[in-house]
Formats: sequence, C-alpha cells, structure tokens
Amino acid sequence: MVSKPEIEGQKILKSLLSQNVDYGGNFVYITGGMGGGKTSAMFSLLEYTQKFYPNQKIFLSETYDAPLQCFKMGFDRCRFLVKENSGVVFRDRNKKLSKVEFLPVTYFKSNPVTKTVTVNKKQKTTTTYISDYDDLWEKAQYGKLNVVLFGNRIEWAKFIEYLRHVGEWCHIFIDEIGEILPAGTRTEDWKVIGNFANLAKDFRKCMLKVIANTQSVRDLDYRVIDKFMYRIFLPGAMQDKKHSRIVQKAIDNLDGDEKRGNMAYIDRMGRFGLIRFTNIYKPDPRYSIEAHVVI
Repeated sequence: MVSKPEIEGQKILKSLLSQNVDYGGNFVYITGGMGGGKTSAMFSLLEYTQKFYPNQKIFLSETYDAPLQCFKMGFDRCRFLVKENSGVVFRDRNKKLSKVEFLPVTYFKSNPVTKTVTVNKKQKTTTTYISDYDDLWEKAQYGKLNVVLFGNRIEWAKFIEYLRHVGEWCHIFIDEIGEILPAGTRTEDWKVIGNFANLAKDFRKCMLKVIANTQSVRDLDYRVIDKFMYRIFLPGAMQDKKHSRIVQKAIDNLDGDEKRGNMAYIDRMGRFGLIRFTNIYKPDPRYSIEAHVVI
C-alpha cells in the first residue's frame, strides 16, 4: 500500500520533471552522505531527461582530478566539449595516468568580450561573458550528454547565465556544485557568484533546469542557498533547518541498498514527500579516466 508521503513525493517529483508552463524551470540540489547515492539520484533524473526530451540540450559539469562519473551513463552517450587553451587533458588511471587520446573531444572558443561604455562623459572599457559562449552552444548536440570542461569550474556560473538567453529549454546537471559556488570566496569570484545568485531566482521563467548534488549545503555560498526551489535529501544528508521542515531524525531513518535503491525526501518550498531512486549507476571498469588541468 502506498503511503501519503509517497503519494505527495510523486506529485512533487512529477512537477520537477515536467515542462508544464505553470511550473517552468527549476533549481534543485541533491544532498547525502558519502556513498549515499547522490550521483545515482542525479543520473536517474538525467536519464529521464535524455529519454523524454531528446530534442533538447543537456550539459554536465564534472569534477577534476577524480574519475569522471559520466561513463556510468554509457560511453556512447557522452561527448566532451573543452575550452581552447584551458590546459585540460584526460588521463587514464588504468594506465598509470597516461594521456588519453580516444575520447570524442570537441574544442570551443571562449574569449572575453570587451565593450566600451560611457560613464559620466568618460569612456570605460568593460569585459563581459554574456555573449561569449556562442561557439560552445553551436557545438553542443541535442539529446547527447555534453560534458563541458572550462578548466575553471566557477566559469559554469557565467555559462549558465548565458543559457538564460538562448530562448529554449536547457538542462544542466552539476556534480559537486560546491566547487562552482563555494563559500568563502573573494574578489572576482565573489562577484561572479553574487551575480549568479541574483539570476537564479529567475530560472523558472527562463526554461532552465539546473540539478546539482553536494555532500553538504554548507559548502555553498550563502547567497545561493536561498534560491533553490527543490531539495532532495538522501541517506546521510544533513537537514536544512532554514529552508525545509524535514528534520534530521526523519533523514536518519531513510533506508537504502543496491537491490531496492535509496529512499529520499523531496521538498518543494515547504511541501515534502518520499520518493525512491531504484537505479544504481556503477562505474565502468574500462573507463577510469580523469580530467586534469595542466598549467
């Protein structure tokens, strides 16, 4: 028999996955302890997106200096877009970190755009990234898993800002979002993250679906944490007292295993329920490949 929390959880999950104009886009975090199933949960949502929205563009942000997770989805689904002159190289852990040459890699241009504006009758040159990702957008393929590597993960905040202006549905999946929007930044990164936080509240209106995972929301800049629309708590997660009524005791009672999958609480701005991620995405032993940045 299906419980009321499970019924409510399915309703919230349906609103997250749909493209109903009443719901629009979304901004989601998935959190859980080490080995709690964060990546599998995110890939479950990614697989649904590839299946039901094959004519839309999907982007994935991976971590550096650790085995790439995208191969869990299948080698043939992935293609890699790498920023020119970023220093990004791929190395095979199965072959003593020797350089990899067989990946389907496409390089894109991404140079800062300078503009001259008049301020108080004086000319001033400024740099903007708003129109700087046209080449990347054109080279990304519909229906494929476009794994994008800039060399600097914070540049994802600028790219997502660009995607707000393309005028069509886009899906962004981010592994370890704390590396893109970290707490305690300074100078230019502080400004970039602050601008992202201001724009995040409008993802719903701009046909953007941004789904990310993190081991702890405390790793994120405080200005961003308020902007999430959906929150998913897996086993081992820490409660988010400020934004969700789901208490730590309830999270601690979540169960999960490889056969039945992982239970999770899903919260949408105060409403919450139970869901289960049944798919477990395991590493492909043939592809233990890392992305490194060579300076």
